[in-house]
Amino acid sequence: MRVEVHRDRCLATAACVYTAPGVFDVGDDAVVVVIGDPESDPEAVRNAVLECPVAALELIED
Repeated sequence: MRVEVHRDRCLATAACVYTAPGVFDVGDDAVVVVIGDPESDPEAVRNAVLECPVAALELIED
């Protein structure tokens, strides 16, 4: 499992950071970044992808 961030869509609402704080963070450029292993908390990561208000995250199941 991995997460792709569509940087052009991200508005840095930080919804993903609140849902999966060990996996996501907001970078210095106000765009979300993946900082941890999505496999560490797959349920929270799936929820973060689903809850992103601008669909900036895409879950890719390997």
